[in-house]
Amino acid sequence: MTAETFNAAIPGTGCTVAYCTTSGGTYTPVGQLQSIDGLDMSVATWESTGLTSPGKEKIATLFDAGDFGFKVVFNPADATHYALAGYMVAKTLLYWQLTFASPTGPGATAPGSPILYAWAAYLTGYNITGFEAESGVTAAIKTSITGLVTFAS
Repeated sequence: MTAETFNAAIPGTGCTVAYCTTSGGTYTPVGQLQSIDGLDMSVATWESTGLTSPGKEKIATLFDAGDFGFKVVFNPADATHYALAGYMVAKTLLYWQLTFASPTGPGATAPGSPILYAWAAYLTGYNITGFEAESGVTAAIKTSITGLVTFAS
C-alpha cells in the first residue's frame, strides 16, 4: 500500500439521504440536507470468561445498526420535511438510502459509484431549532435502525 492510498477523502458535498415507504419502492431525496450524523453501528458481546481463563473472553453476538441522523435547513413548504414529521407521528417504518459522493484526492479510487448504504428505520426525533435574529431555522432528524444495513457500490 502506498502513501497516496491514504490521501483521499469522501466529501460531504454530494452525499444524499433518501427515504421510501416500501422496500424496493421509489426513493425520495430529503430536501435541503445540511449535514449527516451516523451510521452508529456496533456489535454486542457476551462475556464468556471461564474460571481458568487468563483474561476476559468475549463472543460477538448481535449486530446493532444503531441510529442515523441528519440535519436540514428547515422549510415547511418542502414536501419531504412535512412528510417526515407525519411519518414520525404515525410511527411509519421507512426505508432509507445514504449515497456517498465519490472519493477525492490524489490517492482516491472509486470502487464503484455511487457507494450506497440502505436500511429500515423509524423516525425517533424531529427537533426544529434556530429561531434567532441572525440564524436560520434547521431541523435535526433522528432515526433508529431496525435490522441490518446493506452496502453496495
